[in-house]
Amino acid sequence: MDSHSFNDPLIYARRSGGADNPFIDITESLILDNNAKVTLTEIPSIWHGLTVEGENQTWFEIRNGLPKDNEYIVDYSNRQVTFNKKHIGKQFSFSFKGTGNTFTSASSVYTKRNGLSVTETLQEIVDNGREGIQALNELSGFDYVNEYSPVENYYKHNIVSFNGATFISLLDSNKGNTPPNPNSSNSNQYWGLISKRGEDGIGNLVNKTDIFTATEGQSVFQLNGTYTVGKGRLEVIIGGVPQYSNNFTETNSSSFSLSESLPAGTEVVAKYTTVI
Repeated sequence: MDSHSFNDPLIYARRSGGADNPFIDITESLILDNNAKVTLTEIPSIWHGLTVEGENQTWFEIRNGLPKDNEYIVDYSNRQVTFNKKHIGKQFSFSFKGTGNTFTSASSVYTKRNGLSVTETLQEIVDNGREGIQALNELSGFDYVNEYSPVENYYKHNIVSFNGATFISLLDSNKGNTPPNPNSSNSNQYWGLISKRGEDGIGNLVNKTDIFTATEGQSVFQLNGTYTVGKGRLEVIIGGVPQYSNNFTETNSSSFSLSESLPAGTEVVAKYTTVI
């Protein structure tokens, strides 16, 4: 953005000080910033001056130079009062005649620059904030309804279950429009797929445990359920000791075999994940 591209005018909201539009009496309590300054809420009248109270001492206004312990300087045009830096963080009371304010547009206030080129303005921050608020408002519309029903009227961002999958409505007045088959399509013009059901979208994952007592020389064990071979879904424990994967073979989806046969009475525990 070019540093000379600002066209928005200043707005002068000032009182005349006459009987029909008098200045107003303002007293406010403000804390000095890290530069020992405060910014007043309005432009003070230079003809009436400004008084300060605080720290149980008498304060004197000076026109120039560096303020001493009990002195301050008023920049009447910019609404700023400056004190000695020993007073940073202290709170004082300010009394003055308020004459109004001068306003500039947010697009004329820069927040970042590169040399003399403005790279970001306050207006851009405000606009981005509005977009963020709008996005949050849209997020607040998310609502889980329950299992999909063809007679239900759904609104945008309503969430339903269908064939074990989860879908979100993409528009309002969404009635009688069935979500797609989650195993063949992720979405249609009415519904967007959020998640499929279980492993690879074909079921729910359940952890199971089978306990065996080995017979003499036994090395092959048949499970009561099934697991997916080759995905690390099977854990074998022999005599309370977890086994490395090279100590057993995942023979098929319902059995496994040990690399060595066992003596009779040895306890074997198989923990595996099955799909139902």
